[in-house]
Amino acid sequence: MSTSVTVTYSGRKRAREVDDEGCLELSCVDSCNEDDHSSGKNLVTQKTKKTEKRMVKGKEPLQATVRRPWSEAERMAVEKHLGNFMAEQRVPGKEHCLQAIQAEKALSERSWKNVKDYVHNKIVTLNRRSATRKLKY
Repeated sequence: MSTSVTVTYSGRKRAREVDDEGCLELSCVDSCNEDDHSSGKNLVTQKTKKTEKRMVKGKEPLQATVRRPWSEAERMAVEKHLGNFMAEQRVPGKEHCLQAIQAEKALSERSWKNVKDYVHNKIVTLNRRSATRKLKY
């Protein structure tokens, strides 16, 4: 059993057919040539039950990164080198993060974006804590 829904897609009408496995298939409703579709990127639909995922043909999907908790040594290194940014409530740039990573051996496993995100999250946490303290008193 399959159901179909007509959807306007980039100027053309296409029908989406969903089979029992949840796979979506796109087909043209209007009379159009296959040459009309070749101008865009080659999109491939991936079989999933609930959602339709599209990816560019020939490229691997992005993989999720593994989250690692920050060790005490890493926290101290970031606060030592980038503590002035936290005090000023500013997020450091790429250069400042790379300088901190090069200066501290403990940060060698972290990317500059990890360090930047840590500082940003720390600033947000401190602001939230100070806001809740103001509300209590």
